[in-house]
Amino acid sequence: MSLFRAISISAFALAASTLLVGCGATAPTIVNYDWAQTESAVGNGGTLIDARSTKGYEKGSIPGSINVPCTSEDSVYAEKLPEDRGAELVFYCGSSKCSASTKGANAALKLGFTKVAVYKPGYKAWKASQPAAEAPAPAAEAPAAPETPAATEPPAGE
Repeated sequence: MSLFRAISISAFALAASTLLVGCGATAPTIVNYDWAQTESAVGNGGTLIDARSTKGYEKGSIPGSINVPCTSEDSVYAEKLPEDRGAELVFYCGSSKCSASTKGANAALKLGFTKVAVYKPGYKAWKASQPAAEAPAPAAEAPAAPETPAATEPPAGE
């Protein structure tokens, strides 16, 4: 390849990449959310997705979430996630040590979703942050039946 041709190709590639960056063309990325950001996203119509297995989801999940295990086929994501590829999605899994939320978020990016986040602390952190359920109050004892005074009338026939 001639030096002129190599320089021409390099210049074209540099110009093309400059135009793309200049136009703001960047690939969507996964954003990490804390709980306040997660609540805000869901409150504004976003979808909260539990990326754990169905078994894990059934043992306990964040209220309002849907279950799309990270091992799901693309067709399951397409069926359960919003049709609007600009909809905000927040994935979570069991804990910060779990990678299911990131796997699920990557699958959503691959399908064309552009607002994808992960609540990395996961279900365990959310559960630990909830107020402890109060023990049910003991059942009130039924009031004692009033004592009935002994009958003062003699039995019939006396």
